[in-house]
Amino acid sequence: MARGAFRHGSCGLGVGETKKDALEVESDLIVCAQDLHQPNLIDTFRRIQQFKREQLWNDGVMNACWKLPEAQDDIHLLLSEDVLSIFVDALSEFNRRARVVPDESLKEILAKDGTVVCELSQGVLLDEWRGFHPYTTWGTCTADQAIELLHNAAFDGTVHKLGVVRAYATRHGPGPFVTEDFDLTKRLPDPPSSRGEWQGQFRVGHFDCVSTRYAISACGGIDSLAITCLDRLREELMWFVCTHYELAVEDCDSDLFDRDDVSEHLATDMRLGTFQDLAHQERLTNALLRAKPVLRITAAFGTFSENTADHVHRIARELDVPVSILSFGPTAKDKKFL
Repeated sequence: MARGAFRHGSCGLGVGETKKDALEVESDLIVCAQDLHQPNLIDTFRRIQQFKREQLWNDGVMNACWKLPEAQDDIHLLLSEDVLSIFVDALSEFNRRARVVPDESLKEILAKDGTVVCELSQGVLLDEWRGFHPYTTWGTCTADQAIELLHNAAFDGTVHKLGVVRAYATRHGPGPFVTEDFDLTKRLPDPPSSRGEWQGQFRVGHFDCVSTRYAISACGGIDSLAITCLDRLREELMWFVCTHYELAVEDCDSDLFDRDDVSEHLATDMRLGTFQDLAHQERLTNALLRAKPVLRITAAFGTFSENTADHVHRIARELDVPVSILSFGPTAKDKKFL
């Protein structure tokens, strides 16, 4: 609220601020999952509450929000002494259900027959180091952490890296979205997401081969692709993918893109910068905010089955990655394995 039009978070739940505090404040003010069973947790919460009061006053946040009606509930939580015991009581159910296990537990799971699925967090283009800074999350969204866990567990079995994408592009929250299409957003509403108080309008666009190739590169490659939400395109007469970006004049000579052989104004790919170079990522973000999509028709006026086959074939060809799973709805029976 204090940042006004300059806020860059996506969900307004304080995840980024919590991570920032964890990196900068004293260790006795950091609570992790393994600490939630401590008998003196309320004392820790009391110290954290006092720290947040001082921090937000010193940063000018409280002055900026003090009279805002929509801020009153949060201000009350920050100032209330009673809320601490409510927090502790609420955690009792979590403590009853959850347990923190040692690292060796992963070895035991991996030693069993069957397949273990490691689900990554959020989308690769929100990664804190490879995403479009500053419209990113405070965490790793690539496969790096899953690979590290398997390495530390001395896993020597088969690893299959499966990329998961919708049949079209989406974005929740501000930031670059080259293929955004306002009409498509209206035709493909997403009730579970819709418009959020902090994220703004859920945004929809055409499938973006350029950004997807970039995400695949950031993950060090993938073995196959799963394409979901194909059923949402059933009523679309024409299906599209973005194969190139048309760059603004000031970006044609930058080191951010690979160019098309025919025109220096057309970018085929985004280049990976030096790892953890946020200046590079921010330059990339600004260039993407100026770029325009070059769209190609993948399917038109065919049956749904024909359009699906043509669309999937074009995506696989553009990305040079085999498609192994198609999803036509939310249930297991809506999945097709290729």
